Amino acid sequence: MKKNIIFILIDGCRAKEIFDTKNKAYTPNIDFLIKKGISFTNCFSSVDGTTMSLNCLFNSVIPTKTGLRAKKVILTDNNFLQQLKTNAYHIFGYIPQVSSFNSMIDLFENSDSTYFAGPPVRHLSETKHEILKILNSIKKKTPWFYFIHLLDNSALRQESPPYGIPEFFEEKFGETPYDKMLSSIDFGIGEILKEINLDETLVVITSDHGSLIPFGNKGFTDFEPTFEKELEMGKKLMPKSTHKIGGKIFSTGRNVIRNYRLKKASKELSWYEERSRLPYFKQSLYDENIHIPLIISNSEISPSFKNELMSNMDIFPTIFDILGIKNIKKNIDGFSYYPTAEKQKIEEKIIFLQTMPHEDIEDDDAEGIRTSQYKFFRSNVDPQKNRYLYDIKIDEFENNNIIEENSDIAKDLDRKIDKIKSSSTEKINDISDEEIKKIEQELKKLGYM
Repeated sequence: MKKNIIFILIDGCRAKEIFDTKNKAYTPNIDFLIKKGISFTNCFSSVDGTTMSLNCLFNSVIPTKTGLRAKKVILTDNNFLQQLKTNAYHIFGYIPQVSSFNSMIDLFENSDSTYFAGPPVRHLSETKHEILKILNSIKKKTPWFYFIHLLDNSALRQESPPYGIPEFFEEKFGETPYDKMLSSIDFGIGEILKEINLDETLVVITSDHGSLIPFGNKGFTDFEPTFEKELEMGKKLMPKSTHKIGGKIFSTGRNVIRNYRLKKASKELSWYEERSRLPYFKQSLYDENIHIPLIISNSEISPSFKNELMSNMDIFPTIFDILGIKNIKKNIDGFSYYPTAEKQKIEEKIIFLQTMPHEDIEDDDAEGIRTSQYKFFRSNVDPQKNRYLYDIKIDEFENNNIIEENSDIAKDLDRKIDKIKSSSTEKINDISDEEIKKIEQELKKLGYM
């Protein structure tokens, strides 16, 4: 009997916050899946943006092969969703209602496959009833594949509450807004797990990219007052003025205080801490933005932790291997890591990296390579500019750029990037400028641009 598959993608979820035992979030349900499945602790997204990441995930090819830099999900022939359909799987989904995802919607059998993406963002605490409704309606249509894309983390970028249940304000659910967001998501995942049979279902938990957690792992409001508080202060101290005027005055005051705090803090912060509070920092190739969790759980899987370097392009080949489904897609860049679970050695992965371009950030267009020891990236426009090299084994947080004293290593990685790019032959049709503009507007509303 073919296993059902429930695939939960937590947008903007960092691997460290899932696997680190020191994490303060309360996640008993995710911990349960870890104990029952395979945890791939060194999985990385090849890109730092959602749509590009989904292209790598479903097509198993590097960005330069797909034309996906247009910020749209483009499904190639024999993509993995289509392959599941060919193998008699019923395909269902619950994803944000944005035009860049339309190609996925066409493959879903359920008409209620999208939800309002915001702003404000709808949290899992608000959408779980709809998710469960779909789940209960598809149970008889076996085997089924159910893709769920959660946007909870986007609420942090919009400075809205990361949890929809009052109880998650309690201390036991974590110290930071990010902790509490994960606790809230975990609660929702627990409600989903109650409705499925782990003997018959493969559960996959992963992400599209890492996330922005500014200022020493604290939330946005931990080092500066919120605008709502400013408005309240303005109302109390200037009762005869309008609410709006009072808020504007205190908004200006906030900026003065904020700049003073940042200037003072900069003298004490490492580059890791410094960059984590920069505007649009999410668009970068540092590990905190591309290191993602991957948990594949089922009652018949032998629990294990796997530390081999892998990318999101390897996720579906691994799932197919676990389920015994033959992959018919040719010329892919991903391969199965299930043999590692069976204690078989496979060749170490070299991960090609690329940023999603951002119109408001100068010199943000980067490409690079990550190995088990080194991270190297450079400008995609001019390879001789914006060059960074980090020794990950001794510099986990990528604080020290060692490229000047290790030019030979950088040159070798330069050649590897060029070789990978030169082998990229498969191209997908571009989309119109008008469509690109529409997609970018939607991404801006969600806080991605």
